[in-house]
Amino acid sequence: MQVASNTLQHLLEFYHKQLDPLHGADEATSMFYEACTQLLSKSKAELSKSLHYRLQQSELVILYDQAKAMAKGIPLHYATGKAFFFDSEYEVTPAVLIPRPETEELVHHVLKSRAYLRLLDIGTGSGCIAITLSKHLPMASVIGVDVSADALAVASKNNQRLNTQVVFQLVDILDTASTGKLPLFDCIVSNPPYISDEEKHTLAPHVIHHEPHLALFSGNDALLFYKRIIDFSAQHLEQHGSLWFELNPLTAEAVLNYAHASQLFKEITLIKDITNKDRILHAIKK
Repeated sequence: MQVASNTLQHLLEFYHKQLDPLHGADEATSMFYEACTQLLSKSKAELSKSLHYRLQQSELVILYDQAKAMAKGIPLHYATGKAFFFDSEYEVTPAVLIPRPETEELVHHVLKSRAYLRLLDIGTGSGCIAITLSKHLPMASVIGVDVSADALAVASKNNQRLNTQVVFQLVDILDTASTGKLPLFDCIVSNPPYISDEEKHTLAPHVIHHEPHLALFSGNDALLFYKRIIDFSAQHLEQHGSLWFELNPLTAEAVLNYAHASQLFKEITLIKDITNKDRILHAIKK
């Protein structure tokens, strides 16, 4: 092991040696503190004042291995196996997307809208959307669906660990035979795959090489999943029910136009995120 001692100070120096060439010094420092915060359950402020703290050997080995993994380009949250979303910590693996702040904004808008009772999360991944909605809407029944059995295994673990009652099902939203048995909902939420093949080159290498392509890419048609879910809403979203999407700002207007053309909705709204980009669509069914 190439760490001079088991103090946090020497581990920080090791992180810089491993991660500076790929990520730069500032990012390496941030990754060190986040990894330590997750494992040691201490805040960054506490850790920065305690760099003399001596880690147990088991802690040192874990943090050492995580640094070596990140030095290979593996995202921090896959290296640690954990990600924080909304108000809870989730297990994450390369089978699921790492939860993003934009998705937290989506959930925030859903929760402040009204107290839904029957919710569906399409493309549930780690289950972070469905589980958060279930936690904050205790009277609601929530179903999360995904085409990936590996993703559902992660979601189920999070569901159990966070003591929520979401029902997870293996469903291919593009297959009408697969979706036909789903019931009627008063709220459908989705952060679907929305990156077209043409946009792949715009993504950071660690995203392309490590995050699940099933959850990222929509093929040649960037609107594929949006169109299908809007069409699905014709039969599975109740009158006056809400459809919520996280959007790719580059195709937000096109999704809005398709929703209008469907003539299913009496009200459709685009909502900007904290960076002032069109990020969320809310449509209320006639």
